Amino acid sequence: MINEPEVEEPKVEEPEVEEPEVEEPEVEEPVAEEPVAEEPVAEEPVAEKLVAEEPVAEEPETESEVVPVNIPADSSVEQVNRILTTAIFDESTETKSWEYHCQGKTSLGIPGNPSWGPIEGFKSETRKLGIKTTYTHAALANNEDGNYQVRVAGNTDAVYTIEKSAKLQGSITLHESPSAALNSADLKSAIFSAVVAASTPAGLTADDVTIEYNAT
Repeated sequence: MINEPEVEEPKVEEPEVEEPEVEEPEVEEPVAEEPVAEEPVAEEPVAEKLVAEEPVAEEPETESEVVPVNIPADSSVEQVNRILTTAIFDESTETKSWEYHCQGKTSLGIPGNPSWGPIEGFKSETRKLGIKTTYTHAALANNEDGNYQVRVAGNTDAVYTIEKSAKLQGSITLHESPSAALNSADLKSAIFSAVVAASTPAGLTADDVTIEYNAT
């Protein structure tokens, strides 16, 4: 018996089929954005500037009526106080002490620095650029005639305006076309009676006036 050699069948290697790797698409998970917390902006409070209101200097109440006042020169302080009290109030009012507003004069006679002060006269000073100037304010009785503001001493609420005169102010109303007998024994009295119709103050007589005439 003949042993037939065993013929080995060639092994056919089956090619390995590589399965394509299916790449799974990467699914990007949505990143949840955390809300950004907006920090509140602290508004700085606007500091309101306080406007300092300057106090309004209240002007003293001034009487509009101008009161004529006769103050003879060299009158005493007591006399002037009495005259002002009677003229502005009445004779029954207790005598008050008064102040008045006037200009002063330097030693060179230069007027200036209107100020309040007692009616008997006073001094005031100014200082500019380190230079002091002194002003002398005359007593009301010896000051010039004219309008002045006066007030009761210590009372700045009420101010009165006076028209100060050293001589008594008066007026005479004349008759129209007067005539007088020149052979009168008292010629002056006759002329006065014929010419003067009224007088202020009342009661003036021929003895209170001087009568002159113009002749060639």
